[in-house]
Amino acid sequence: MRIKLYPMLKKGLLAATVFTLGSIAANGQAATPYCDPQFVLGPCTTPTGENIQIIEVKTTGGTTNINNANNSCNSSTGYTRYTGTGNTLIANAGATVVCSVKITNAACLNNYWNRIAIWLDWDRKGASQNVFDNTLYNNTTKTGELFFTSVTADYCKSGGQYFTGPTVGGQLTIPASAKEGWTRMRIRAGVNDNSGIKAPTVGANTHPCNSGTSADGHRNGEVEDYDVYIVNPCLMNPVNIDNVKFNGFRTRWNRRANAEMYEYFISDTLHTNTPPNGWNLTADSAVSFPNANYPAIECDKKYYIYTRTICDTAGLNQNDWATSPWRIDSVTTPPCCYTPEVTITNVTSTTAIASWTPVPSVYKYEYLVSMDTVPPSGSKPGNMTFSTGVPINGLQPGRMWYFFLRAYCSPTPTSEWSVDSFLTQPPTAVPQVTGKEFGIIAYPNPVKDVVTLELANGIRTGKAKVIVTDITGKVVTTAEMEKEVLELNLSGKPAGTYIIKYADDAHTDVIHVSKQ
Repeated sequence: MRIKLYPMLKKGLLAATVFTLGSIAANGQAATPYCDPQFVLGPCTTPTGENIQIIEVKTTGGTTNINNANNSCNSSTGYTRYTGTGNTLIANAGATVVCSVKITNAACLNNYWNRIAIWLDWDRKGASQNVFDNTLYNNTTKTGELFFTSVTADYCKSGGQYFTGPTVGGQLTIPASAKEGWTRMRIRAGVNDNSGIKAPTVGANTHPCNSGTSADGHRNGEVEDYDVYIVNPCLMNPVNIDNVKFNGFRTRWNRRANAEMYEYFISDTLHTNTPPNGWNLTADSAVSFPNANYPAIECDKKYYIYTRTICDTAGLNQNDWATSPWRIDSVTTPPCCYTPEVTITNVTSTTAIASWTPVPSVYKYEYLVSMDTVPPSGSKPGNMTFSTGVPINGLQPGRMWYFFLRAYCSPTPTSEWSVDSFLTQPPTAVPQVTGKEFGIIAYPNPVKDVVTLELANGIRTGKAKVIVTDITGKVVTTAEMEKEVLELNLSGKPAGTYIIKYADDAHTDVIHVSKQ
């Protein structure tokens, strides 16, 4: 079972907020340096002197859009970075933004073929193009940052005709994996050199920084940069806990597109403060326990599972990683299949009664009465019962017996075997050990303080020595038996089973007594 407690929320988290330029710093930008564009044949004009520049940029689809109409072009560099109101795009990850770009109406004079290209540094990974990845964006693989590159037909007609104020629209679907925060959009407009009627090539030859080749369409022209804020909070998806067993369970969640990896740890303690960094990291979206970090899971125990998403680590110390709040879930493993505690009472020479305390989640018990000290195995099954006590009949008198018991539980497997030993009373009518030429008996059994040892068959020969040991073989007391009867004082000795060994010059015997 799973109990969701609460997520620990970071102060100021705006996951459900609609961002506006007023809710974030207007001129905030990624600290990564962006390359300055180059123009080999000169900015703002064609090779024969006509104006070639961007005169209007507009976006739609963002929560805050760009609306920049200008007629200027930096004649020395051909590059301008626009910021602030009207020049900033704020958009959610996954949103489709249309960027409309207008260039001067002289763009196609003398058949100078031209191109517009748009880049968006959505992952800020610092690729070879100084954070602009110059690969054409692939909507299937979600790679590349060249979102749009025009074709020549958008601008020029055959026979040297040209549009009045040509405008092209580039569609940018911001990836769900985009990093949240400030980044940059670059728009480049240009023409090829004076090699004549030659269309610019498509794709990688359209360069965000360098002037490129004579065919790339950017030997002349203008570049404009705009600030972009991508809204994509780092959050942790709900966690499902399944495969719950007495000794393990599994946690799993749906992977978030902007997750780099996940951090987790488990504890049997609820932490009310935000846990520290540096726990276990995984790129998977499922973790099973036990594992190398948590090698043992106990039954009948409540565990708290802490998980969070790590969304951005690039160039940051671990304490500064972009992470979600910790999510806390909990699970209680099934009850242990406890070993039942058995008690043997009403012992006679041939009968006894076994009883035990009930075990939680049990559905049956298995028991066996034997003179063997080894519990039954699979090839030697015991008797099944649904009760918490059974009568034991048909026992031989004056013998040590062992009662084995274990529980079957659901869903936990069987418990360990419990064992209790007891000694049946000697025959009540004739205090002899039948079938033996020599033998001794002990009574009362079980004994509280003093046990009487008596010769039941045969005659003592010479001196007799009696040694009493516990079940481990440790000597408890010794005595010499000079007559046919000997009293042994066991008061003060721990409860349990004791072994009495008798030996004279001609005979030996061993019996067991139970001390209460």
